[in-house]
Amino acid sequence: MKLLKLFKNKAVLAVAARGVGFLASFVLSYAIAKNFDLSDAGSFLWAMAIVTALTTVSSLGTGQHLVRAAASEKDMTQESFDMFSLSFFGVVITFIFFFVSCFFWGGDNRELLLYLAPSLFLIGVASSLSYIIQGLGYVKSSLLFLTTFTPAFLSLYIFYNDNILDVALARSAISLLLLVTVFFVIYFILKVRLRFDFRNLLSTFSRARSLFMVAISLMIISWGGQVVSGFYLSSEDLARLSITQKVSMALGAVLIGVNAYISPKFAREYRASGVSERLRNLYAKTVFSSTIPAVVMFFLLIYYGDDLLSYIGAGYSGYSGLLLIFLVGQLVNACTGSAQNLLNMSGNDNLYKNSVFVATVVFFIL
Repeated sequence: MKLLKLFKNKAVLAVAARGVGFLASFVLSYAIAKNFDLSDAGSFLWAMAIVTALTTVSSLGTGQHLVRAAASEKDMTQESFDMFSLSFFGVVITFIFFFVSCFFWGGDNRELLLYLAPSLFLIGVASSLSYIIQGLGYVKSSLLFLTTFTPAFLSLYIFYNDNILDVALARSAISLLLLVTVFFVIYFILKVRLRFDFRNLLSTFSRARSLFMVAISLMIISWGGQVVSGFYLSSEDLARLSITQKVSMALGAVLIGVNAYISPKFAREYRASGVSERLRNLYAKTVFSSTIPAVVMFFLLIYYGDDLLSYIGAGYSGYSGLLLIFLVGQLVNACTGSAQNLLNMSGNDNLYKNSVFVATVVFFIL
């Protein structure tokens, strides 16, 4: 019964959905590495990193804002429509910028980027529509579906076709199917009439502004290395960099699992008594719960990491040193516990923003 009660909590489902999305993304990366040669894998993963990063930015921080709203258990109906309008506006602007940029800075990968461009717009709009579903309380059906749909179907397609341009077109086609499905759920099942309210865009953005800056910083930390490396590394080395980083992110699954359990407890305790001794003890437990399993996985991946990379592909073996660098970063992240999500859910925007900003500065220095 406790487990059922736990997964009825909107904040839990919103955070746990990220874990499912990570798993689906990992399977997609494995399919790319297994079926593409190193050069094609590097080009495709670099283009995907750009599209994914811009999709994150296009939301203008609205997704994280609604996760925080869900933690407070407030009525999010109007808030979700406001965030939908803001996110849709951000998607349109980002798509236009990306499409035009492909012609000036696309280089040898211009055609690949243009084939992926529709997926940026379609997934962005689908994510915007999901905020309406989320505002009505259907967080599980919206977020879990959105985070697994495209990478899962694309992974299956890659096993039957190893041409990167065909796969790029397939991603756009699958993204269209995703958008149609989300629209069908909203219009015909939930019977919600869509409405755009662009009159209050500035006031809506002001509510999500701090989290928009956080989204940009997190995008830089997560995808900046791959995007920047694509301009000076060979496609082969870029593929090794991307796949090795993806393997190291298995440590992140530990922290995601801890977040799924502890976040609603933190939100309730914070609303009840603010920053109390019980709250400090609760956070200490999250650090312990995420650190111990992460340390175990850290040493397992150090020992078996090269074998795992060799299984993915012969071209990826012998890069255990690179894997170690990524693992150290992931271990440090796990050892911080649920700090960032907890700061977000408790409304400590400035602390949350400053911690991510410091991490971004360190990223650029390294």
